[in-house]
Amino acid sequence: MSYRVIEDSEYNYLDKNGQEGKCHLKIFYDGNNMLCVATEIDSNTGMSVTNAAENIATKVYQEYVWSRQKNVNKFDWVEHYPVRGTKFRPIKEEYCLVNFNWDNGKAYHPNWRKLGGKSEFDDFLSYVFSEKKTVSISEFRKRFFAGIAGGDTIKKVLEEHFDRTVKEMKNECY
Repeated sequence: MSYRVIEDSEYNYLDKNGQEGKCHLKIFYDGNNMLCVATEIDSNTGMSVTNAAENIATKVYQEYVWSRQKNVNKFDWVEHYPVRGTKFRPIKEEYCLVNFNWDNGKAYHPNWRKLGGKSEFDDFLSYVFSEKKTVSISEFRKRFFAGIAGGDTIKKVLEEHFDRTVKEMKNECY
């Protein structure tokens, strides 16, 4: 089953201090897995998506999973920072997978893992929604992060643990 985008718009939230913030929220959903991408935007005057991660993830989970009674076996959260900085000191685009502990629909204790740029995010997206997974997502995560910690690229880790290339996995999702 391929995914569809069920949300792709500006999203308002309250941070830990009760201050308003906003980000761009894009949600991918395939009937089983939900992948949410919170993008930091220039017009945000509140806490960043990193500092308000638990609040935003909790609100999104409650609005898109609980209240809509979606069947979600896996809820993944990704933070996205687009290219920023100055002409002379640009900061590269960055995606980070955020793992939370959950208690009664509330996210806490975030743990960030850098995915990299757009290409690495696309590889991760392809895996999450691949129909031909050869291992469970939790087993994949263990292998994935062990490989990344060992200095491997995301592409190498993905291809090493599956019997096809990242390019083949991408084609299954598009």
